[in-house]
Amino acid sequence: MKVLLFGFGPFPGVEYNHTSSLAQEIEHNEPSPDRCIKSCVLPVDFTRVTAIVEREITDFQPDYTVIAGIRANAEKIYFEKTALNIVSSSICDNFGNFAGERYVLENEREAFFTAIDIARIKDKLEHIGINCAVSYHSGTYLCNQAYYVSCFMMDKLKGKPDSLLIHVPPVDCPETGYDVQYRAVKAVIDFLR
Repeated sequence: MKVLLFGFGPFPGVEYNHTSSLAQEIEHNEPSPDRCIKSCVLPVDFTRVTAIVEREITDFQPDYTVIAGIRANAEKIYFEKTALNIVSSSICDNFGNFAGERYVLENEREAFFTAIDIARIKDKLEHIGINCAVSYHSGTYLCNQAYYVSCFMMDKLKGKPDSLLIHVPPVDCPETGYDVQYRAVKAVIDFLR
């Protein structure tokens, strides 16, 4: 099994984006003979993220993609059901690009629903004491852009969108800090076997 695990670099208001460390540490610390995990840290750049996600999926040919992104006001981990074909933001990216409101991919479907059974993942994680929930709106910033492209590419590659966006709280969240987030992302990948 091959899993492509995305994290993000810092973005306006978040000087250190720990999802990059989550992705890289899981790749390096979780070797297994029956799976290959490849991490990729995406730049917070509206103009480049689509091409990078497309290239990484095309080159690696994963069975699944998992994206870790920060949800600034969260106190729990969210599994995002829906990837929307829209980018809408009043916040610039790290390179001064302003998204405004536009489609992620012109002339493509409005949304994807992940093919991964997130209700079962949620139950599994709650069983091991991790505070989590299913969400039906992944926002309209860069996480959603990457998620939509990932679902689109996985649907082309496999005939179904085997991709998941996991929104995690800020790293200093008392109940769901870095160690809990690491355990959660690792448990999701273990579930995908």
